[in-house]
Amino acid sequence: KMRSRKQLCTTDPTGTLGCLPDSLTTGVINLNSTLATIASSRQAMTLAGLPATLGLFNLATQPTLPAPLDVLNPPDLRKVNTDFAPIYHAHDEFLALNAKQKLADWLDATFVAGYDYHATFSQESYNNVGGQPFAPGAIATAQATLQGTIAFLTGSPAFASAYMQHYAPYFAGAATNSLPVSAIGGLGLTSGNYGPFSDVVTASDQSDEYSQQYSAELRFASNFQGPLNFLLAGYYLAAQGTGDYYIVANTFDYPFVILGALSGLANPDCLAVGCINPGYYHNDGTRNTLTSKAIFGEIYYDIIPDDLKLTIGARYTNDHKDQIGRIFIFPGNVPIGTPSESAALDYLNADADAATPGTQRYQFNEVTYSKWTGRAVLNWTPKVDFTDQTTIYASYARGYKAGGFNPGIQPGLGIPPSYDPESIDAYELGTKNILMDATLQANLTGFYYNYDSLQVSAIVQNTSVNQNISAKIWGVEGELLWAPTTNWQFNLNFGHTDSSIGNVALIDQRNPTGGRSDTVLIKDSVLGASIGQNCVLYMLPGTTTTPDQDPILGSYYFAPPGGASGLAGHGVAHANYGWCGTPTGAALTPALTAAGLPLTDTWDDLLAARGYARTDPTNPLNKSDGVHVPLSGNQLQNAPPWNISIGAQYKFDLDGGYSITPRVDFYWQADMW
Repeated sequence: KMRSRKQLCTTDPTGTLGCLPDSLTTGVINLNSTLATIASSRQAMTLAGLPATLGLFNLATQPTLPAPLDVLNPPDLRKVNTDFAPIYHAHDEFLALNAKQKLADWLDATFVAGYDYHATFSQESYNNVGGQPFAPGAIATAQATLQGTIAFLTGSPAFASAYMQHYAPYFAGAATNSLPVSAIGGLGLTSGNYGPFSDVVTASDQSDEYSQQYSAELRFASNFQGPLNFLLAGYYLAAQGTGDYYIVANTFDYPFVILGALSGLANPDCLAVGCINPGYYHNDGTRNTLTSKAIFGEIYYDIIPDDLKLTIGARYTNDHKDQIGRIFIFPGNVPIGTPSESAALDYLNADADAATPGTQRYQFNEVTYSKWTGRAVLNWTPKVDFTDQTTIYASYARGYKAGGFNPGIQPGLGIPPSYDPESIDAYELGTKNILMDATLQANLTGFYYNYDSLQVSAIVQNTSVNQNISAKIWGVEGELLWAPTTNWQFNLNFGHTDSSIGNVALIDQRNPTGGRSDTVLIKDSVLGASIGQNCVLYMLPGTTTTPDQDPILGSYYFAPPGGASGLAGHGVAHANYGWCGTPTGAALTPALTAAGLPLTDTWDDLLAARGYARTDPTNPLNKSDGVHVPLSGNQLQNAPPWNISIGAQYKFDLDGGYSITPRVDFYWQADMW
């Protein structure tokens, strides 16, 4: 069993998106688009002011693949190419108690309690395709360059040779052109926890979580002989869990070994034992809790006994959620041998929650939601000549689903830590009928659902988050069940569903430019907080060149393979590698001088002077994170407009009281998004 599905991709030849936005095939992701490859590239090293020969890849060329595509990513949708056998363990314990007691002739009580414990552990290859090999001799060249750079900076080749012994384990595979990858646990390579050496880009991830919950519900139901009855109940749920997600890769570790070695020259601690900036990704969900309390009740009133019945119900729900967690990635240089994340954060005196005064090792989030909901149902059972029994019903219900937290968010991405509650107004009108001497049941229902803040998921800036949209669903459903004899049974079910997204605009993360010709897609290639992210520049009226062609901006941007328009024809007009951050100081001064601008000007001033902006001049909603695409009127996902199922069975009676029942079923549904 595997946690993730097979990945489909039509390879993006430029590497800025990784996969083309307009199709899906069994190609492979262009690894030049990934954080790990970019961070290990010649361009990233150069933009950081380091020798290009420290880089293992050239983002301006196509990656070399070790095998044909049908081997790297088999065309069979049930096959993947994995670096190792995936591991998946799951464990669940469930206990339930249901007790009923008659308290009086007119009152019954029901008590329901439950306990559930669930745990999973999963490891698998991150991409499930073959990895890009390192260029011949690249590791040995990088090792020699690093030693030479240290010798140049310190003026002592002897010191450089001795200092490099701290980093010898990471270059132990230079002869075989291979690098080690962190093993999960401790602090990976930083704590001496090595995985295998590999001569190709290799990565894996691990997801493990546990949760336990207790629930209890107590209901009281009346049993009056008159037209009025009621139900009154209370509900309580307490849940707590943890979740951890790790990513490790040899190209994740490599650049931060280099940076640790060089920046460590200014740190006496690092001179003694060496330093590394841990290239170790851990989404640490230390604690997630939910406490939900509710009281609810219903009143049942027979307006006309046996003919017309009214049900009215109401519920008050209070949900409290809190979360303690953090994202651990590139926290800063720590001495080799630092045993754990906590020790690294203590050494750096790092703050995981800038919004809270003081130094916090974890980010704490807390929300409380309270909501009144309810329903009203009218059932009419008329006497008609052509059916044995007919019920016509109409209902309205207000539903509610609590909001919650997005998983640990890497600082600086502008992603909200929480999402809103979801609510629905549901209307139904239907009829249930029994006909033909109780051999045929025929039901028909029409429905209309109006969603407010419907919760949908998306990948935003490499982070899985929940978003809210408005939407409507309406349609009809029919059900026929015919049993002409005690042996034969036939069924027919059909449905027609229409759906429409409300006045919503979201960024298409597969194509952040929204297909506009006046935008430039940028893949950040600078070693820093936003490396590997996508961003968008907007071309001001009259601008015809891309940033790599501009004599001033050219030092900040460069064209991908195939040129700046290498994605033209696939919905992206222009693409560059470059900066998504905000250069300041020494990184900006030469360009301001060359452009004839005051040294007090900002990065946005420079962009404007060269014909670009990070906010769309025609729509302020569109910023550097992308173009918001209107979704109004679009269908919802997983909502096929038509479906039908047909079934038939026959029971053969055998001697001794046995029987055998063959059955055949057919199901069809229309295309859906």
